[in-house]
Amino acid sequence: MFYLDAPLGPEMTRSDFLMTGGVIYEALRMDGGGPFAPSLFALGDRAIPVQVGEYQGALVWADPTEANVRAHGLYWADSTTNYALVAVRGPEYLLNMGRGLACGLLR
Repeated sequence: MFYLDAPLGPEMTRSDFLMTGGVIYEALRMDGGGPFAPSLFALGDRAIPVQVGEYQGALVWADPTEANVRAHGLYWADSTTNYALVAVRGPEYLLNMGRGLACGLLR
């Protein structure tokens, strides 16, 4: 899901969306796979272990987009679903939002 407090234009790129303040939220069923967050620790110090509610997560400083925009990403999983939040916001912002989602405070 894409969240933005303005209309999405047909020519808006991912970089435009992120720089305009957009937030990407994904919930992807594992379907027999495992949690995605632990694999991100191979990125070294760009992936920091964090608690997202009762779940282990990873906070990541992303690679630049085609327009050199760098977002933060927060990744965690419950027993059936991998979750991701991506935005050009401070890491504390994403972590607080992710914790609100994981604890059912945000819907």
